[in-house]
Amino acid sequence: MYRGFTKELALLNDNYKTDNFSCVLLYSRIGVGKTTLIGEYIKNKSSLYLLVKPQTINALLLSFKNIVADFLDDKVLKLSNVRDLTHLFEYIAKKEFTEKLVIVLDEFQALIKLDSSIMKQLKYIIEELLISKNIELILSGSNLSIIDKEVLSPKSLLYKNISLTLKLEQMRFSEVSLLLKEKDTSKSDCKDNKIKINQDSLFNSSIIEIYAILGGTRNYLNLYKESNCANSYKTIFDFIENSILDKNSYFYNEVELILQNEVNELAIYNSILESIASGIHKLGDIALNIAQSVQNITAPIAKLISLGIISKALPVTEENRARSKMGLYFINDNFFRFWYRYVFPYKSYLELGNIEFVMDKIKSSWNNFIAPIYRSIATEYIDDRYKIGLELQWWDKTSKIDIVAVSDNAILFAGDSFYSNKEVSIDDFIDLKEKVDSIETHPIHSDFRYLFFSNYGFTDELKELSSALRNISLVFIDS
Repeated sequence: MYRGFTKELALLNDNYKTDNFSCVLLYSRIGVGKTTLIGEYIKNKSSLYLLVKPQTINALLLSFKNIVADFLDDKVLKLSNVRDLTHLFEYIAKKEFTEKLVIVLDEFQALIKLDSSIMKQLKYIIEELLISKNIELILSGSNLSIIDKEVLSPKSLLYKNISLTLKLEQMRFSEVSLLLKEKDTSKSDCKDNKIKINQDSLFNSSIIEIYAILGGTRNYLNLYKESNCANSYKTIFDFIENSILDKNSYFYNEVELILQNEVNELAIYNSILESIASGIHKLGDIALNIAQSVQNITAPIAKLISLGIISKALPVTEENRARSKMGLYFINDNFFRFWYRYVFPYKSYLELGNIEFVMDKIKSSWNNFIAPIYRSIATEYIDDRYKIGLELQWWDKTSKIDIVAVSDNAILFAGDSFYSNKEVSIDDFIDLKEKVDSIETHPIHSDFRYLFFSNYGFTDELKELSSALRNISLVFIDS
């Protein structure tokens, strides 16, 4: 069963039903699940899938020509020479298709590097050759910088030709949970999975740990499942040691490879991300930590935001958001956060095979590393039930609250999340209450509630108080 981008799949299928030609832009960062979605979408449809592989333009055109010739069962085309992409589409446009034909040009942005005229060619192909045909053209790519410049910019030659634009984000935690619980019946020889996943619980500590490392990137999650199947890891630390910290592993250089695909000067981006991953979140503090002026890091910060790697957060009660000086910067991508926390800073050790030193660092700070991810999961849990959005934090100069929701300009609920080895107690309730009382900008809503999330449980006293007051919700994550 397909898991993941069900809304996007529905939009694609709705677009397919239209009578006219359409051009779809489908893009995401590498590994998010774009090609998997395409495969699910074109299943049982008349389709041509053309992947732009890293080869010369002539070799690529030859490959495309053969795929099209095989699809059309056309021996004449098989023996013909194709001079460019336009020539190939001229041949396709001469054919009539009773069933709509879906043509996918995957990683199309790579064509720009091979042929400087490709954008002009695509414009001509769309406007002159395919516009009246029973065809859907999908331009699919994974270099966000090139796509932003060459397609999404109003100055782009294709800007007015795109009928539907879909940017795929990483899977939500609830979707990741379902994916990880799904058994692969095709692998009957899989060893016993020692990292236990409770099939009956959405919130599961093992899944939370996996999600905290790999996030919602489908390719990473599938690689984890395959690796765990082959090696039968006993703990999440076995997976980290063998599949991430080992310099020969797939994940070891993954982040730098992604960034090299998007930015030119890797050094300053590495420094910024390492600083944020270490717990430095204010713009001025980040600049100070890497010995740069704020002006020098403003453009790289903006670039990382545009790529979806980091984001700027403000307290939910902040009113003058455009001029606020309360902004903090966080890494959105869980694997980037893990990599810049535990891989990049310790590469000198890892290159010499001193994995044990780094594992000690990870184990000693594990709960602290998981805690912000746990807060995001708790926020998703609330949003699924109340539909109030995911920007729910509050802080001032001295304290913070993990979850604050505002409705009708009043505080609807406030809560804290705890990922630790101790139960949440009455003291934690008192601490939260005092922090809520200190918020002077917004009154308390008539339906106000306190929320507590914990992976370890709650003391009997807090449970009794919750039953007595009836405005305290306790959400427990089982292990």
